[in-house]
Amino acid sequence: NEDVIIDNSQSNSPSNSLKFQGDPIINGPTDILLPFGASTPYTNGYFEFTSNFYITSGAYFNFQADNTPGTTWALEALFDNGTINFGSIVSGWFFFVPYPANQWFELKMAIDLNTNSWNVFIDGVFQGSFNNATNQLASLNLHPLAGHQFYVDDVCYEYSTSPIWNYGCIDSTAINYDSTALFNDLTCIYLVYGCLDSLALN
Repeated sequence: NEDVIIDNSQSNSPSNSLKFQGDPIINGPTDILLPFGASTPYTNGYFEFTSNFYITSGAYFNFQADNTPGTTWALEALFDNGTINFGSIVSGWFFFVPYPANQWFELKMAIDLNTNSWNVFIDGVFQGSFNNATNQLASLNLHPLAGHQFYVDDVCYEYSTSPIWNYGCIDSTAINYDSTALFNDLTCIYLVYGCLDSLALN
């Protein structure tokens, strides 16, 4: 495995970032791993991953499911021509999210391992969720494929056995809208206008 390049030509927060430059023909050579703590693999609880990306010509990462790297890939993410493809290079992609090229953006994944709910956000905006076939996490693997060039900054993760996000009404048109809520708890209440006179025909 090759060490990653520390670069100051692009950074989301001063003044450096990780630069990944793929070989023109073959995948790699950079291949780095970030273990998600001493208690992995996580098979239940709540996990949040955030990172800022700057994609110039494609990017790739995966979550490893086991403590021994290369045993099981929990999820792969391929950034290609403005779309993040989630799934697997081998078995296929099943969830797709747009991303902005040639600028910094934040990818957040809020994962409820108890319910197998993998939620995706771009710059704080919810993009959707999916159930994942391999519902456990051990580490992050950053690895450029052939021809890729991208930058990574501000990589963070958090794990807890207790909820780490607020649940509430996330519809701003509801009277009980909660601006601090990350996930909808299906409690939204809406004003309904109409005739209140029981003697009226309508």
